[in-house]
Order: sequence, then structure tokens, then C-alpha cells
Amino acid sequence: MKKILLLDDNFEIVLMLRTIVGELGYAVRSATDGKSALALLQRESIDLIISDLRMPGMDGWEFIKRAREDGYTGHVLILTAFPQMAEATRLRSLGVHRLLMKPIQIARFEEQLHELLDETPEDPASAAGPESPSTSQL
Repeated sequence: MKKILLLDDNFEIVLMLRTIVGELGYAVRSATDGKSALALLQRESIDLIISDLRMPGMDGWEFIKRAREDGYTGHVLILTAFPQMAEATRLRSLGVHRLLMKPIQIARFEEQLHELLDETPEDPASAAGPESPSTSQL
């Protein structure tokens, strides 16, 4: 069973996404801060990280950077309500595979999960799919 780590400082968003992801048949782990999420990554093998960018303390940028430095090679999907924060070049340099804008469209979110988890992390370029205004492939 594929395992997904959800990271968002908004507990209600975490609960909503846990429900969606769990109903799709994926194992779900979650955290509301970067430090807890990094600790979880050290204990468990994760296939996909879904992270917010704008969070207090350790933001999504720092979390992804540190996860990569610690050896995480899997997929990363960013959810953000602040598109100006989502610099495509910087996200690509951190190995981010997809970006979805909040509020998320549930059907598109589910589609992205299936596409990412059916790919191999070594080839994020193979994730070509139709783009919508709320989705970017990086």
C-alpha cells in the first residue's frame, strides 16, 4: 500500500485530506508542522509528500529542502493558496513534481495522486497530463 505524508498547519485541511486520501485506499500519515513531518520521514518510508508552502516556523520550502537533504527521493505535491510564493524554478530545484492551488478541486487532487503514485520518482517529467488553472506540472 502506498503511503502519503500530509503536511499543513491548518488542522481542518489535514483532516479533510486524510479523509480523501484514506478513501482512495492509500495509507496516510500527517503532521501540522515541519519538524514533526521530518521526524516521521525518518521513521517511515513515504511514497508521496503533500505539503503546504506557507506555514509558521518551518515553511514548506525549508521542509522540502531538509527532507531532500535527509535522503527523501519520492514525489512532492505542493498545495498553496499563495501562487506568488510558488516559484517554479525554485520548486523544480527541490524536486517538486506538482502544484495545486487552494481551494483544491477534489477530482483534480485525486487525479494527481493517482498519476504521481503510478510513476517512478526518478522520472517526474513523465507526469505529463492536462493542466488546469488550478494545477501546474513543474
